[in-house]
Amino acid sequence: YSVMSIIEVAKLAGCSHTTVSRVINQKPGVSEAAALKVQAAMRKLGYTPPARRRGPQPKARKAIRTGNVALLMFGTEATPMVAPVAAAVMHSVEDALGNHGFTLALGQVKDSNRIPPAVANGNVDGLLLHGNPPSPELADRLKRYPAVWLMSPRSRTGYWGDRVCPDNDAIGRIAAEYLIERGHERIAFLGVDVTHLGFHARSQAFVDTAHEAGVAVEVVAQENGQKYRPGDQVAERRVIHALIERFAALPNRPTGLFVPRGQATLMVYEALRAQGIEPGRGVTIIACDTDPTLAGLNPQIATIDVRPDRIGKQAVEQLMRHLEKPMPHAKATILVEPSLITPG
Repeated sequence: YSVMSIIEVAKLAGCSHTTVSRVINQKPGVSEAAALKVQAAMRKLGYTPPARRRGPQPKARKAIRTGNVALLMFGTEATPMVAPVAAAVMHSVEDALGNHGFTLALGQVKDSNRIPPAVANGNVDGLLLHGNPPSPELADRLKRYPAVWLMSPRSRTGYWGDRVCPDNDAIGRIAAEYLIERGHERIAFLGVDVTHLGFHARSQAFVDTAHEAGVAVEVVAQENGQKYRPGDQVAERRVIHALIERFAALPNRPTGLFVPRGQATLMVYEALRAQGIEPGRGVTIIACDTDPTLAGLNPQIATIDVRPDRIGKQAVEQLMRHLEKPMPHAKATILVEPSLITPG
């Protein structure tokens, strides 16, 4: 993706997304030096914030008070910087909100007792939420706003409101079918993050599809559920090399492998070659996401596009429905259908 958004502006300016949002929306609390850096980054990237539409609003939207929506990220402060999928979702959210005439405020919530002033003071109409569920106390404070969660859940409890996420069952099924259709009689799922419920759903659908087709299947996952923080490439490489060592040691080793996170695939190639297994010859790999690093792989592989552009847009549309017609007791989960991208 070429993600020309507030995410890249923040990276180039060396500041937080909140600072960029304040500069764009002409809010106080930003030093002159920081504002100049943000403005220079915007010029260098050719970035123009989505314009708010002026003029009369539809009758159904007369009740909208502020024209502001906050995107809050819980426990995922590094994710937009290192994960192109997250950045693409946020870029889509930004565009969709601009088309509706809304201003986006980004906030990274690190302390459950502290939320952005605009949210605490009631200066937003609704919330888009991403990451881990906040503390029950903070959740109670946020539930007064219409809310839509983005992407897959990371735990089974603590969430409220609607959710828009990839269809993880479809992702696992597509990956298994791709390998089976190419004649593989033993396939494997690489469990790069056993703590993530979205990946668990992909794994289960992958296994179920293999069983239905009469194909042998293995799940190669971290035995102790070891975690590593987004962006910690040293820890991630260590985990992936350990997983591939286990994969290589399997009796009658599978010839097809599904890597459910695109960013991990480059390290998987490296780890396989360290075990004397050549990708594309010793094992056929299918990845997930359209991470830019996949374009540089040799040989190239198929991948599954989770459609972050549709996820962001659909989340905004769902939030607009709640703003136009409050539905306090509604709770919907909207699944976005992925698509298969084959090499060449």
